[in-house]
Amino acid sequence: MTHEMLAEVKVEVQRLLERIEALENSIKEAETNAKTCNVTNYKKTNLFWYPMETGAIRRASMDLTRALARLRRS
Repeated sequence: MTHEMLAEVKVEVQRLLERIEALENSIKEAETNAKTCNVTNYKKTNLFWYPMETGAIRRASMDLTRALARLRRS
């Protein structure tokens, strides 16, 4: 385990958290828009409507997994 490996893992964790926060912000924005437009059947739990955000989370998660694997191998 080296300082560089730890720094890489830290960067990947931060990136994943940023992607999760972006999804949460998109959900909040959609909720606000739904209230403004008086939409009554809005479901915030359906992440199907956020493909870009969930895809970015999956990618960041995969990159974090790879960084952690390199850390464990050392």
